[in-house]
Amino acid sequence: MHSTVKIGGQNRPIFFSGLAMSKLCVEFNATTFAELGKRMESIGPMDVPYMTWIGLKEGARALKEDFPATVEQVGEWVYDEYAGFFFKEIMPVFNRDFQGDDDPDEEKKTTAKRGK
Repeated sequence: MHSTVKIGGQNRPIFFSGLAMSKLCVEFNATTFAELGKRMESIGPMDVPYMTWIGLKEGARALKEDFPATVEQVGEWVYDEYAGFFFKEIMPVFNRDFQGDDDPDEEKKTTAKRGK
């Protein structure tokens, strides 16, 4: 399941798939997902563009769309947004995908349709 984020003047799909998590493990020198989770506690400003780029690249791939933007372009998009954009818009998607949580509202909708 992918989310959408408005960045670079467009709504773009973003998804931190298993493949994206594996790429982040390599980039952040983590050999396990537990280490990756720990590494996220000390994410730095140089990590933000790459992490966002991976999520956008995987979001596009999941929808079979092209995503030609570079890490540098994505970095410009992120830092052109408001202060805190990464932590308010990107990290919640990462956290949900990392934990394997589906849309929490989806369960509420399904339950409501069943009349419970």
